[in-house]
Amino acid sequence: MKKIRSILLWIIIPALIAVVGIACKISPTNGAFLEVNTEHCVGCGKCVTVCSYNAISVINNKAVIDPSKCEHCLKCVKECPYDAIQ
Repeated sequence: MKKIRSILLWIIIPALIAVVGIACKISPTNGAFLEVNTEHCVGCGKCVTVCSYNAISVINNKAVIDPSKCEHCLKCVKECPYDAIQ
């Protein structure tokens, strides 16, 4: 019984913690990048104001998402009144 407990404490539990950590990083978009539909975007900047990661800028009146900063929280998708972010 002690050996089983030892295995649980030193092998299985750290492995589970690692898996949970990885799972928490998986985005709701399954790793796909969010994109701006430039035909719908009017450059209002509402997405910029809700982005907690400073991943969105408005350039030439169109939103641009920096995929290296985006954490896929989807706040911008919910905030956009023009459904321009997918």
